[in-house]
Amino acid sequence: MTDATEAEGTDRRLVARVLLAAAAAIGLVVLLVLAVYRWSELGDSHAYWLAGQAVVDGRSPYELTTGPQVPFAYQYPPPLAQVLAPMSMVLGTWPFEYAWLGTMVVCLAWISGFRPLVFLALVALLPVSIEFWYRNIHLQLAVLAILAIRRWPALFGLGAVVKLSPAVGVVYLAAAGRWRAVAEVIVVILAIGGISWLLAPDVWTEFVRTLVARGPADASGILPIPYVSRVMAAVVLAFIAGRLGGVRGEALVFVAIGVGLPTLWWTGFSYFVGLVVWIPDLAADRRARSLGSTPVGA
Repeated sequence: MTDATEAEGTDRRLVARVLLAAAAAIGLVVLLVLAVYRWSELGDSHAYWLAGQAVVDGRSPYELTTGPQVPFAYQYPPPLAQVLAPMSMVLGTWPFEYAWLGTMVVCLAWISGFRPLVFLALVALLPVSIEFWYRNIHLQLAVLAILAIRRWPALFGLGAVVKLSPAVGVVYLAAAGRWRAVAEVIVVILAIGGISWLLAPDVWTEFVRTLVARGPADASGILPIPYVSRVMAAVVLAFIAGRLGGVRGEALVFVAIGVGLPTLWWTGFSYFVGLVVWIPDLAADRRARSLGSTPVGA
């Protein structure tokens, strides 16, 4: 390595550190503003508390569901509401809100590798800031998807009964020829879904009715793209990811899950922050390919 090349590398690292520090400073300001002006108001997470409380009271968690933008309407499959019911019973509204916020912080910290500057820099990203404003479930879903892709494929099944789109993990695994993992995912979906249905078949009927009412042309996002089109795109991307394999395939199926989310407002785009987990491996894969050696994850 020449002195000029080494100096250029040093300069780039210095610029990167300055930019990271600047982004972290912005993220810190965002968190302070949210803590002062927003976290004293109920967020989207209140919909989860209400859904759990409805299950506790023997009511339908879909009683507020008249459209995708109705405040505190519960839009997810019944198992999530049933799992949250004990928390809604034990925790009041605000303890639940702050517990939910705590899980968001932990998930983003895990995605950032528990590096404070990276964590704050990620908060500075607009979708992540908005997610912390409204306090939805996308950061938790990102962690679940990452763990399913990189460690425990059966978690695709758990994700599928929460937000539907992780079910494309079955396509990814099948395209990669990982049939045992496919079976595990299907067993998880059938087990959770079956137990949930046995506990409350009428609630499942209402859930299906809400899906049908929205219809195939429903976009439910900031992009005017029908949901059915996004689902088809997610399936195609998952298949390509499975055939591609390696770290690039992992990152692509993560994207596929995000594309297939039932609703894709600005909060939904915070899911894609999970891609930072693959940045080091993708960089190493690129270097390996440029040198003609074995790619990472191949």
